[in-house]
Amino acid sequence: MTYFVADLKSTGTGLNFLDDLKVAGKNVIAPLTYSSLLLETGGTDKLLLETGSRLTQEVDLFTRTTLHELTPSTTPSTPPAVGTLYVDYYTKLLKISTGTSYRLVTEIAKGGLIIDYASNGITYRSHTFQVSTNETKQFVFELFQDTECDILVVAGGGGGGGADNNLHGGGGGGAGGYILNSGTLTRGFYNLTVGDGGAGAGVGNSGTNGESSTFFYDAIVGPSSANLIANGGGGGGSSNDPGLDGASGGGAGGGSANSGGQVNIAGQGYPGGNAVDNTPTYSYGAGGGGGATSAGLQNAGANYDGQGGNGGSALSNTYLDGTTKFYSGGGGGGGGEGGNPGSVLGGNGGNNVGGNGGSNAASIEGQDGVFATGGGGGGGRPGGTYTGGKGGSGVIIVRYKI
Repeated sequence: MTYFVADLKSTGTGLNFLDDLKVAGKNVIAPLTYSSLLLETGGTDKLLLETGSRLTQEVDLFTRTTLHELTPSTTPSTPPAVGTLYVDYYTKLLKISTGTSYRLVTEIAKGGLIIDYASNGITYRSHTFQVSTNETKQFVFELFQDTECDILVVAGGGGGGGADNNLHGGGGGGAGGYILNSGTLTRGFYNLTVGDGGAGAGVGNSGTNGESSTFFYDAIVGPSSANLIANGGGGGGSSNDPGLDGASGGGAGGGSANSGGQVNIAGQGYPGGNAVDNTPTYSYGAGGGGGATSAGLQNAGANYDGQGGNGGSALSNTYLDGTTKFYSGGGGGGGGEGGNPGSVLGGNGGNNVGGNGGSNAASIEGQDGVFATGGGGGGGRPGGTYTGGKGGSGVIIVRYKI
């Protein structure tokens, strides 16, 4: 049973939890305007704040605080005394003053790594889900009320292709696919899976495709717009093979005139770079993996002594903490041995989140894609371990205004 306690819409004198809650008024039979305070009995004894179009929020009965200034208004430029409560004019959420800032009295959602930040005068809260150190990939995001959210879903990047012992570099891994979505999410549980990056390949083998990342509403009948699937990036081709198809295609191996991997789902990435036959100089650089916003580049060609192609460009996004981060850059192609082996370079990974291709000139192996970015792994070089880099794992970020 829920009882009306007081209409605080126009009061400024406050309501003391310890004394005034002993008074129960009329039985509530219809939703009130926001700022009405309710007391729910029958074993729960919850103090509730009716926020009109939003679901009623619970207020902690054990907070020894006096309610003040609950009239909806713009956020005060100077926070009032510690413990003062008010309803945010824009979000219609109950907040409490800490003396220097405001925080929510009740949570909107839980799950993942939580960060609060301000961007362009708006305060946001983000929930970030990424593959953990113990390789946990499945998560639950619980939303306590219908909320306008921004969502970024990034899949795992493809692994870099392996080089061989006959001068040929391995292709760069394709970037993990991405989805950007904004809209109202229904209260409830969401099942999340964050895809890991594909394994980099050893000598003469193609890299493994990255794993998909998914964001699903946990209900028999749920909003279809909340069911999101980002596909994994394609693995880089081995020294004699084309790149693998994926959300972004893997780069072609440098053993001959191979083709870059193609896109297997529209709108999540670009194809991998080709490899051209540099027979006159025996410098078989490999193609770069495709990225979120551009295709991977083909190897540089005979005039550049078999340099690996650069990975495709990444997506820029600010959902994590308000600063620009990059996601889903393609891996760089591995450099060929060439007629001048000391000068051959691997291709660069896209926006420093795709791994750089292996380079004999720099004596480095194919580099891994960056963790929690979906970057493709760099292709292997024909020397050293010949191994391509692992694709970067994916990430899911949900943010909303607070």
